[in-house]
Amino acid sequence: MKKLFNKKGVMLEFLVGVILAILIFTPTCMFTAAIFRLSQQGEDNFGSFVTELQELSTVNGGEDAKQISVLILDEQTALVYFEPEKETLLQAISHTGEYSEIYFARPSTCLDNSVCLCLIQKYTTEPYEVESSKAENIVRVHAENPSCSLLPLKLVLNVLDDITLSCSLGVPGSSDGKYSCSQGFVIERGLVEEIGTKEGWSASDYGYRDNGRRISLNLIKTSQDILITPELPTLPSEKRG
Repeated sequence: MKKLFNKKGVMLEFLVGVILAILIFTPTCMFTAAIFRLSQQGEDNFGSFVTELQELSTVNGGEDAKQISVLILDEQTALVYFEPEKETLLQAISHTGEYSEIYFARPSTCLDNSVCLCLIQKYTTEPYEVESSKAENIVRVHAENPSCSLLPLKLVLNVLDDITLSCSLGVPGSSDGKYSCSQGFVIERGLVEEIGTKEGWSASDYGYRDNGRRISLNLIKTSQDILITPELPTLPSEKRG
């Protein structure tokens, strides 16, 4: 009988130990996953992309004024281009024509009179009011410790669809989403979707796009700026790769 109680005691201790291990291990895994969502490769690629833009700006013309570049974006991150003294506005438009607006606050590292490109990996949001806006929802994004670089030439994103000032890279996600950008542009991967989910936006109030981890872009230097066009649309099967 004594041995039976000893065995039960051992089993109870074992079960308690397993439960405690699960309780400790699960949050640790979630925390680790959040850390490794942001890769060093994404940050290094941003630095390489900026170098390509800077070198392209010194080219006089000809074939050297054209090249293909590949962006690497981690989940829930974005490349945001700011025009001088402006915040960048993205309108996330649904198939119903309703839309929500996301204002990207200009980081302090972007001088007011400069054109500036930033990689946003972490951010906070706040409610925002614009009297003239007819958007269903408006939010302002503040980047936390973004990587930003000043550029010698203006950038122009050229996406051909039926949206004015389109920045609709990738393929439609919810509500056949399309983007319009003004005062700059945004190239993002999962960030608009994450903001809409966190803010509790209705699916009919906004749409989002899906991009793969690698985004191919054509870069062409003109006399006044660098024109950026998507080389090929991202395939749905690649969107979470």
